[in-house]
Amino acid sequence: MEYRIISADDHIDMQWLPRDLWRKRVPQSWRDRAPKVVETADGPYWMCGEDRWDPLWEAAAETGIVLGFHLGGGLRTVAFSGPHAADAGNMGVRVSCSTLQMDEPLAAVVFSGALERYPALRIVLAETGIGWLPYMIERMDDTYQKFLDAGEYWRAHGGLRLTMEPSAYFRRQIWATFQTDYAGLRLLDVLGEHRVMWASDYPHADSTWPDSRKVVEDNFTDVAPAARRRILCDNARELYGL
Repeated sequence: MEYRIISADDHIDMQWLPRDLWRKRVPQSWRDRAPKVVETADGPYWMCGEDRWDPLWEAAAETGIVLGFHLGGGLRTVAFSGPHAADAGNMGVRVSCSTLQMDEPLAAVVFSGALERYPALRIVLAETGIGWLPYMIERMDDTYQKFLDAGEYWRAHGGLRLTMEPSAYFRRQIWATFQTDYAGLRLLDVLGEHRVMWASDYPHADSTWPDSRKVVEDNFTDVAPAARRRILCDNARELYGL
């Protein structure tokens, strides 16, 4: 695989800091605003639904920075290292199930009330696919309705943190990306064409490159031209201010 030399005007870099640089190079005042990392026997993880994330939500909402939730985590039965990591059975589970692991962060950011408290907060579910989202949205709405039906219980336990259905927050503040997703594109009436963006995932192994044009043609066969342009171009341009 060859990398094309790209000018700074052609792409936007997403910043990521390793922990050692985070501690050595980032001022303490900035670090105090970030979510705390919880150390466990299995390694560190961030509890997405906790209020300790509020400084990040607030900063993103104030600055207009779009936050990306990249797929990862949630895979409890696969090996990421060692002699079995490259086994076809292990890798098949890891790759095919990875997109579905974003259900918990999605539900957490909704039910924790983060999107309610920060209506200007914008979140992208990156590389997660979209076919699973209609059911997840339906499931969250159903859960919310059951919570409303149990109003007395929740009033005794701190109350609900939402004022509308989870699907309403999704339509207002969440986007999702995909590479190939025949099922998801046939459920745009549920997702909304404004909430979906296509991506190639270049240069990863899961990428559609070098057949991206053919993949787009195959996937978008039954998608209206206006929706097709929005998903392939306009949504990302508007969201990121390109």
